[in-house]
Amino acid sequence: MNKQLLHARRFFKTFHVSRFTFYPSLRSFHAPRSTLHDKKGFTLIELLVFSGIFVFIMVAFITIFITITRVGTRQSAAAEVNQQSNFLIRQVQYYIEQSSLIELDQDQATSTLKLRMAASSTDPTYIYLSASTTYLRQTDGGTAFPLTSNKVNVTGLAFTKRSNSPSRDVVDVQFTVTNNTQNIQQQFSQSINTSIARLNAAVFDSNLLPSSTATYHLGVATHTWNSVNEKLYLAGLNVGIGTPYPTQALEIDGGLRLSTSSATSTCTASLRGTLWVTQGAVGAGNGYSYYRTITIDEAVVSSTLTNFPVLVSSTITGLKHTANGGSVTDVDGDDIIFTSDAAGGTLLDFERERYVSSTGAIYYWVQVPSLSDSASTTIYMFYGNSSVSSYQSSATSTWDSNYEGVFHLKDGVTLDLTDSTNNGFNGANGGATATSGKLDGAAQFVGASSQWVDLGSSRAWLKNTSATTLSAWVKTTISAAEKKVFQFTAPTAAPRANMGVDFGGTTADFGCKATAGDAETPQANDTTVADVPNNTWQYLVCTIDYANDVIRLFQDGQEQAAQTNESFTATVTSNTNITNSALGADSDPTPNDFHDGQIDEARISRIARSTGWILTEYNNQSAPSTFYAVGSEAAGGGAGVKDAVVVCAKDASNAYDWRTIY
Repeated sequence: MNKQLLHARRFFKTFHVSRFTFYPSLRSFHAPRSTLHDKKGFTLIELLVFSGIFVFIMVAFITIFITITRVGTRQSAAAEVNQQSNFLIRQVQYYIEQSSLIELDQDQATSTLKLRMAASSTDPTYIYLSASTTYLRQTDGGTAFPLTSNKVNVTGLAFTKRSNSPSRDVVDVQFTVTNNTQNIQQQFSQSINTSIARLNAAVFDSNLLPSSTATYHLGVATHTWNSVNEKLYLAGLNVGIGTPYPTQALEIDGGLRLSTSSATSTCTASLRGTLWVTQGAVGAGNGYSYYRTITIDEAVVSSTLTNFPVLVSSTITGLKHTANGGSVTDVDGDDIIFTSDAAGGTLLDFERERYVSSTGAIYYWVQVPSLSDSASTTIYMFYGNSSVSSYQSSATSTWDSNYEGVFHLKDGVTLDLTDSTNNGFNGANGGATATSGKLDGAAQFVGASSQWVDLGSSRAWLKNTSATTLSAWVKTTISAAEKKVFQFTAPTAAPRANMGVDFGGTTADFGCKATAGDAETPQANDTTVADVPNNTWQYLVCTIDYANDVIRLFQDGQEQAAQTNESFTATVTSNTNITNSALGADSDPTPNDFHDGQIDEARISRIARSTGWILTEYNNQSAPSTFYAVGSEAAGGGAGVKDAVVVCAKDASNAYDWRTIY
């Protein structure tokens, strides 16, 4: 024991270990004072220091981890944006380079790229933006495929064609791709602004051309391209465009562009390898052989009117079918159209009520975008196009959305109860017969035989509207009692709106009744100035303004009575379907008050038509021949392109000219 102590003493003079202190003198052994009462472990200071170091290290670690995560997320977002941007521009570049024609207006930015392609299976090709996604569609009826996914948003897509003669047209392309996220840490965008040139010559396969065996070559002596069914060749290369109305330049192979705006001018130039055909501004050239102007005198227009349906009714020898010595090639009159421009390129909406091929008689309703009361308005009627065999307009679009029903009651032989609006509220015959009318055909009613026309039950006539207009041409033969022209019955059997003629002993007058709320007492107005004579066509109109408590009555375009202090219980009609409705009778709740006489051109609107509108309707329909003047027949373009083109060139080796092409 003593030896061990001596040995330890040699190595320890004064040695401190953690909580104990050794002194040279082993006789005295002391433990230092402690606030922890000599328990094993760390001191408080040591624990605090160690904890601080640990917290610092953890904070640093978490910060580094978050930073790495954010960087990774942003890099992922950037990669997604870059990948989709690059894919999109590669696709755009591919299709532009492979196209045969860039069909864009020169120097005009557009969000839709239209390319003419060599193969009919891909012609035309469209690249366009819709709801932040870019799509590719090949052929007009083809399926659209997305070029970008919903992970990104594409904005600012614009294509601008620049002329790069004598080489190739170039398209400036720009767009911005942004990551589709609300997380600000993941937001990233990339903008592309570049130019792409077309590589291929304008070559189209035969499927793009009108079918015909007639072919013509530029090397042949002067030839006028006078049919849409012809083909154009250059040195055996088919360069025709498969559309009746090309609107862009046709490039054959880069080199020289020659064009003038006169169909008779001449020019000479040296040509080697390339011809550019560019449209001028001559002639109608819409494929129709003839046209006539229809000029509406401002004196018969009561105010400036928008989208007004004009009745064009006339008998013109030139409008007979070709089999009868006229110029119309389709037996139904499908190759009669109306346009707003002399070139025949802007088609108007029109409805054909009747066409008589043997006489050239026409009854058309043409929606004129704007009728002026301060200057004459001219529209154009084109006809004579053998390539047309189907109706060229939208009949229902002729009538604006405020029309709820339009019944021409046409023909005069077989009663037609078709509603011309897109509502399709066709009538069902309850015994009325066809007869000649004021405009064309009409419906004949015999009250004693309980004849009427059912306009339907539980239909949305005059539903939730603040105003109404009822109008019709009426020719009465009444001798007693009230006879209805229109009736629209609300669920409580009260009239939501009606118009009738009442015989008062020697003459008849007409009036209207209406309710806004289904249960209210009908408000009424009757004529107090003019009478409605029997056996005379009268244009009767009633306007009902539920919102302003007004009922107005018009006879032959003139206001005859105005009740301006009605007491409608609501500013709009009930939002319920009517129970019953009728033409030529009451429908409350079963048919009664049957009309005696004839009714023609019956219409229902959900607005109060203006006094100017009503008077202009009367002026037009009462005497169509004085409402407008029909011009003499003029030759149309008769071509397959909209404008005439003159291209002249002298070939150095073959010494021949290219000349007028229509």
